[in-house]
Amino acid sequence: MNVMRHLLLIIAFLSTSLAFSQTEINGINYFLDATDNTASVTSKIECYSGEITIPETVTYDDTTYTITSIGGNAFFNCASLTAITLPNTLTSIEGNAFSDCTSLSSITLPNSVTSIAGYAFYDCPSLTSITLPNSITSIGDAAFGYCTSLTSVTLPNSITSIGAGTFSGCSSLTSINLPNSITSIGNSAFDGTSLPSITLPNSLTSIGLGAFYNCTALTSITLPNTLTSIGDYAFGLCTALTSVTALNPTPVAINSINADVFLDVPITTIPLYVADEAAVTAYQATAVWQDFNSVTAITTSIEDSEFANKIVVYPNPFSDFITFDLPTIQGQILLELFDNQGRLIFYKIIQNGEKLDMSFLDNGTYIYNLIDEENTKMVGRLIKK
Repeated sequence: MNVMRHLLLIIAFLSTSLAFSQTEINGINYFLDATDNTASVTSKIECYSGEITIPETVTYDDTTYTITSIGGNAFFNCASLTAITLPNTLTSIEGNAFSDCTSLSSITLPNSVTSIAGYAFYDCPSLTSITLPNSITSIGDAAFGYCTSLTSVTLPNSITSIGAGTFSGCSSLTSINLPNSITSIGNSAFDGTSLPSITLPNSLTSIGLGAFYNCTALTSITLPNTLTSIGDYAFGLCTALTSVTALNPTPVAINSINADVFLDVPITTIPLYVADEAAVTAYQATAVWQDFNSVTAITTSIEDSEFANKIVVYPNPFSDFITFDLPTIQGQILLELFDNQGRLIFYKIIQNGEKLDMSFLDNGTYIYNLIDEENTKMVGRLIKK
């Protein structure tokens, strides 16, 4: 009985060995899977360099294999790899696949890719931009960490979460589109980016520990009304913050937010804007939120404001251009523009009397905040037609 079992194990091992093999074809190493005739790109001792094109299929021993994966560590530390073309048959990029490819400046991901594993593009300092296809459903932790030249990222609506450290250390990142499919932002996801502003999607329910830690260029943040959890140090060292807007009429409770959320941010000198007058009362009675310099409803009408006579906005309604004339205000003014759901959609430092091109806006009603150098806020409405 034991002999028979031993023989069966040997046969099973040999069968498995025959089903998988690794070989080099046209200068590229592949792991071949005969069970479904697929192949994965693997690493090689001398590493890859220059410009590489991965084909959709390869043929070995009269069998054709479809390339479906860039294997783990396949191009790890290939410092001389400058460009790569990926096939439309590719479905996954495994862990550390392109990590430390210091000369890789750009890459196009085909629409067939559904997953990017952890550290896939970690520490690629020459990578300047990347567009992720709509087929992607998951991005692993630190996938683009320390891509220090990455300036912009476009995320598809298929993404539901941003993992821990996904864009951590991306010190040149100034623009990112967060789709409304995002429900959570992981720990240290944007730790150390150069984002001046970011609009968080209405689907967001949680922000992880240190998610925006040390984002020293971040001047304003709007927290959506779906948000129920904020991790420690989420906005720590965001020392350039001039305003925070919280749209959930119920403040995040004390058991899920503490003073470390805004570590070293001078919140006693900056305003907090909330959804309405009822929310003002709630936030003024809640720990941390009550420490802001002021709590004001963003729906306050300009007609009820003591600054009504200080602002001339023309034309209003407008079509393309609009001018803010503040005759009694000196110096620079921060303009924040919110849509009818209270989301921050535009901000700019403006000068008195500056003519602004607003042709990019859809027709509708908008709320604006004007904040002068003394941190005085003026609120009003605009109509685009």
